Amino acid sequence: MNLRIGILIIGSLWWHPHKTREDWRNDRLRKDDAVPVRVPIRYGRLSKSNTYTMVFSASALPGYAKVVPCRTNVTSDQDLFEEATNLWAAEAKLNSNNQISASWGCVVVCVNPHRAIPPEILASWKTRVSEDPNVHDHYAKFTHPANEVNLVSDSGLLQIAWPKRTDDTELDFDLLLATANYPFEPGAPCPYPTPREIAGAWLKYPEEVTYFNRNCADGFRTFEDDAIVQILSPV
Repeated sequence: MNLRIGILIIGSLWWHPHKTREDWRNDRLRKDDAVPVRVPIRYGRLSKSNTYTMVFSASALPGYAKVVPCRTNVTSDQDLFEEATNLWAAEAKLNSNNQISASWGCVVVCVNPHRAIPPEILASWKTRVSEDPNVHDHYAKFTHPANEVNLVSDSGLLQIAWPKRTDDTELDFDLLLATANYPFEPGAPCPYPTPREIAGAWLKYPEEVTYFNRNCADGFRTFEDDAIVQILSPV
């Protein structure tokens, strides 16, 4: 087994200066070899800052994200778990605690359907997700609007089409890891915010608009960005 693995990043994991994230990028990723891709993303989760952050969404038109190669390939299920726990530590801005999820999000695996992935590696991942009831709940209770397909399975898979490079050439990886945040709190389903609501939150809390500006500057774009910009900076 020698699987090429990358991290699918949809926002601030790429640029946020928190030391845990900087160390993770420097130690585990080949950032200079990042590949721009198209994936279904939008601003959807209301964060602690009372502004919105990126989520995967089945109803979103393709936006722009990046896949970054890991420095080492996966040769065992333990390699996959190590990448996943380090990714979650970076997402949660914590020292590694051997976790892959919390009540607001989780690490997910995206599988290249055109590659022969050893079945034991996916079986081990599914076992890891289901062996702890608390961890399994983080996946089984992943939220989504009633009229939208849930992109996160209770076995820890990200159920999107294999991402396309922005130049339409093949994305040459066997597996991808990503972090998926809940679009909204469990038990409180709601529609996604409109561009006016998204921009309005940043107008109310202008110190937080750096998140949006930095995402745009670094190539992380959603299908609603032009409408958001028009509200933030009307001509």
